[in-house]
Amino acid sequence: MPPPKENKPPGAVTNVQAKGGDGRAIFKWTNPTDPDFDHTEITRTTSGTSGVATGAVVYSGKGTTYTDKGLQNGNQYRYALVSVDKNGNKSAGVAIVVVPKKAFLKTPADGARLKQLPKRFVWLADPKAAYYNLQLYVGGTLLFKSTAAANPQKILSTWTTAPFLVFKSPWKWEGRSYKMTKGVYTWYVWPGYGARESAKYGPIMGSATFQITSVPANAEGEAEEAQEAVVRSASGPRRPSSGASP
Repeated sequence: MPPPKENKPPGAVTNVQAKGGDGRAIFKWTNPTDPDFDHTEITRTTSGTSGVATGAVVYSGKGTTYTDKGLQNGNQYRYALVSVDKNGNKSAGVAIVVVPKKAFLKTPADGARLKQLPKRFVWLADPKAAYYNLQLYVGGTLLFKSTAAANPQKILSTWTTAPFLVFKSPWKWEGRSYKMTKGVYTWYVWPGYGARESAKYGPIMGSATFQITSVPANAEGEAEEAQEAVVRSASGPRRPSSGASP
């Protein structure tokens, strides 16, 4: 007679993080260290028009990251992350709720890692906006990764009439010179209505954090000067208070 199968469940996945993107849910976790661990399953649960909850396994594997695509922005999705051992035993699971949301800021996208400097900042147009205020900060929190600059420092505030900005580095702002180098940056956009002098702004359209992983060799020598200027600039994203030129 074969020995009975071991029925002790494996340890649960840990360090579970999730974020709602544009039509997607992004996950990161740590698998258990059990010697008989086999894989992790992610089940998505939604409620249909009948009100009956339905579940589907959207991921099964040994990885530690997953992106669930094709979701409806604004809907609430419930997920359970369960570890499974080689005997088919399952952990109790870790539950998490994600709400995907529309991304108004398109390029550079939130979470992007770039090997070259961005040439344009692009966002969705507001049909009622007469102009936009874009603010750029160094620092921020990249997707699932905190950066050294916990509080972003403003390095640019500028206005455009189109839903994009042609970006060039280096640049000058408030009497100082700046140059984009390797690091993490966050940008924000506000729509403006009517004449710029009236300084009538709508709610923030969104924010996106991206990372520059490499820059041209001649840019490295100017990193210190740029960072010194950043330290003296104001911190935290601020709603534009006037329509004056940056």
